[in-house]
Amino acid sequence: MVAFCDESCHNVQRYFVLGALFFVFPADSDVSAQVTAIEQQLQKKKEEYGLKGRVKWSKISSKLGRFLDGYKALIREALETRNVHFKAMVVDTWKHPLDNKQRWDGDQLVGYSKFYCVFLSDGLMSRFENYFFDFTIDQFEFREDCDAGVLQRTAELRFIRKSNPEPYLHHCRITTADHRTSNLLQLVDLLVGAVAFCWNHPKPKHSGREASKLELVRVIKEITKTDPIQPTLPSKTKFNIWYLQPND
Repeated sequence: MVAFCDESCHNVQRYFVLGALFFVFPADSDVSAQVTAIEQQLQKKKEEYGLKGRVKWSKISSKLGRFLDGYKALIREALETRNVHFKAMVVDTWKHPLDNKQRWDGDQLVGYSKFYCVFLSDGLMSRFENYFFDFTIDQFEFREDCDAGVLQRTAELRFIRKSNPEPYLHHCRITTADHRTSNLLQLVDLLVGAVAFCWNHPKPKHSGREASKLELVRVIKEITKTDPIQPTLPSKTKFNIWYLQPND
């Protein structure tokens, strides 16, 4: 299973969101070629609507028109595809701060990595135990003692400890990519941004840029029959919202 992951702003707003766009390829398929084909398909869609450079939730136009239509088209391109799924994990940082002084000495990067580990292991790997997960995450300001390699090892170990899977050599791989050149990471940014917007702005002003963002949320609701501000049942796999409530 291939998954592209991104996160919302984690140090300004109350609700921190981690999200993944994931899809399954047949065992005998050329995964690299398949991902390249999807990237090219998204690039053509961007060019069709004059979207130059990267698309990003924070760059959404405040005006209705071609650019906003392009953002909507990209979301439709993904969510209307049969085997494409999206999952988000929402964390209330007022209750569970990333810089928790008691649990990880106020180290925000450690907290960020801990929640990311839970999302990958419990939110995805444990839900699809018979799949090998190939994760691509956005480049982040990691450091040597807390980087993507450490995240891969901790997610793997947590999955093994909690799920007791078949004894394979590895159950996941995590690599990083630059969102400026990855259309799939840019697409995840839009979906994660939509979820974070709904949770952090439950009563938007319906003006300017917020009206444009609400239009994208409307498209998501229309396609998935899901309200991004509401947690969903674990069985809902097309567009799943997991509100994390870790034990205190």
